[in-house]
Amino acid sequence: NKLYLIGGYTSSGETNDIYSSSDGVTWTQESANGVAPFSKRNLHQVVEFKNKLYLLGGNTSSGKTNDIYSSSDGVTWTQESADGVAPFSKRYGHQVVELNNKLYLIGGYTSSGRTNDIYSSSDGVTWTLESADGVAPFSKRGEHQVVEFKNKLYLIGGYTSSGETNDIYSSSDGVTWTQESANGVAPFSKRYGHQVVEFNNKLYLIGGYTSSGETNDIYSSSDGVTWTLESADGVAPFSKRYGHQVVEFNNKLYLIGGYTSSGRTNDIYSSSDGVAWIQESADGVAPFSKRSGHQVLEFNNKLYLIGGSATNGLTNDIYSSSDGVTWTQESANGVAPFSKRYGHQVVEFNNKLYLIGGYTSSGNTNDIYSSSDGVTWTLESADGVAAFSKRNGHQVVEFNNKLYLIGGYISSGRTNDIYSSSDGVNWFETKKFLFLFE
Repeated sequence: NKLYLIGGYTSSGETNDIYSSSDGVTWTQESANGVAPFSKRNLHQVVEFKNKLYLLGGNTSSGKTNDIYSSSDGVTWTQESADGVAPFSKRYGHQVVELNNKLYLIGGYTSSGRTNDIYSSSDGVTWTLESADGVAPFSKRGEHQVVEFKNKLYLIGGYTSSGETNDIYSSSDGVTWTQESANGVAPFSKRYGHQVVEFNNKLYLIGGYTSSGETNDIYSSSDGVTWTLESADGVAPFSKRYGHQVVEFNNKLYLIGGYTSSGRTNDIYSSSDGVAWIQESADGVAPFSKRSGHQVLEFNNKLYLIGGSATNGLTNDIYSSSDGVTWTQESANGVAPFSKRYGHQVVEFNNKLYLIGGYTSSGNTNDIYSSSDGVTWTLESADGVAAFSKRNGHQVVEFNNKLYLIGGYISSGRTNDIYSSSDGVNWFETKKFLFLFE
């Protein structure tokens, strides 16, 4: 029936002093700074478990630690595991919680950067790995494509630590993934920055960046696994590109902008079959600036183009169109409340648009904004608040009444983590969710 305050970071640096209080207001020093056997630290975890307190990890003057101490009275502490002994890596900023008579240690900052690994313990001392960092079977990646097709999600291609890939994975629940096609097997070349869209009961893969540079080839598939070449590289009338957008609207596909060998473009092409394309607007004609890494999606019977990397830098302007050809500026560059960015995602969910993450002038972000009209935006989650790390080049898709966020580029490199949300604002790492609640 007491509160214990243990360690932290003060104006003099880390401390390991201990104070107790029976009312939360009046505090008594139980152990002066430098007395406790555990080193001075901050960003550690202390939890009550089986009538003891357990102190785990943190950041000390010597760096991160994974030592473990226990106490039956909050004052006298016993080392249960020395620094470097526990199977989980040294860390700080992690979380330790009790659930179903076990302790769960989740994530934190390690020497390799952020992690999403999970360990469990039935005694607070012996720990078992339940979910390793980068658990998903597909490699960590960015600028990939994830689409829903015939009641499954399909993840296709992207850029990994080994370079471009053309592997294909599918999932019926967003969590468990099956390899449908290994890297190097699909007939289309390894690539990133491509587009995959569903149209007329097929998937169409269009363009991207390969080991040979930009491409404008087109492939189709009726099952997400077997692909047919519809238009070879160099044949389509639109220039070879990546970082473009392709969306279905009014029974046509619209291809808008991207990055070509000549730089960014704002040209617009349409197709009624996914193979034959007509130029609707030449490069330089559309009122929005030439750009790549933007987002285009249908909402309330209009197309909305939002942000991207333009010839003059990052932008957060918004344009709308009721026909895919004529565009109206809804919000000038610098007006929208969300920062200028590229590599973000915008999706429709529960009758709103959600803008999630991307790359800004300050680096990656994980902020979330929503809009009921595509023009006025509300901050739902500030930068640094969401459970998923700041990122760009990720994918967000709706599936089974949830949003799924998959992979991207984070501060420590590419990732293959997966998060889901039932409201677009609160996100849960799927591996953690499955393990903790199944």
